[in-house]
Amino acid sequence: MTDVKICGIMSEADVASASEADYLGFVLMTDSRRCLTVARARTLMALTDRRKVVVTTIRNVDAIIDLVNELHPDVVQVHSRFSVDEMVRLRESLSCELWLLLPVMKNVTAQTLRDLRRFTDKVVLDTPSVQGGGSGETHDWNVSASIAQFLRPTKCVLAGGLDPDNVGMAISTVHPDVVDVSSGVEENGVKSAALIDRFIENARKK
Repeated sequence: MTDVKICGIMSEADVASASEADYLGFVLMTDSRRCLTVARARTLMALTDRRKVVVTTIRNVDAIIDLVNELHPDVVQVHSRFSVDEMVRLRESLSCELWLLLPVMKNVTAQTLRDLRRFTDKVVLDTPSVQGGGSGETHDWNVSASIAQFLRPTKCVLAGGLDPDNVGMAISTVHPDVVDVSSGVEENGVKSAALIDRFIENARKK
């Protein structure tokens, strides 16, 4: 069964609505409208027993390590690129899982995928954007499927434009280990409990 991550949790109501998900994502140190302060993230994370993912675009390894040490998430999801030496230090310093973003493009190299496989617990396959991901747009799932197959046994998270209506097809095409949604379960920029329920139900049919 494919796990579900509901990302961009911003309120107590969001935590309650996503209580049946496997992972809840909390965005910090980004320019996203969903960005939380450390104090606010700590408050919301304390309300759930689901696995907690801290998502950040910060480009400083020490700041990421400090963030993990402050919040003690189950996962830190990093959307920035670092040198091999920086990745070694980050990997060795973390007490939680590390997920790394891969913007999905046809020309991604085998060496890039090998480097990701070396450092990450899961690779997040997302649509390319200025901020690296989080655009809310879909991409070519056939390309994601090929990348996911190459990366095995490293696990993959599929993101980018997913919603309750297309998540079943996305899972059938890519066979990800986790599906990741934020804007696809929102109405007028706010998480919808009904859409979250539908998303989870449709994801778990696969």
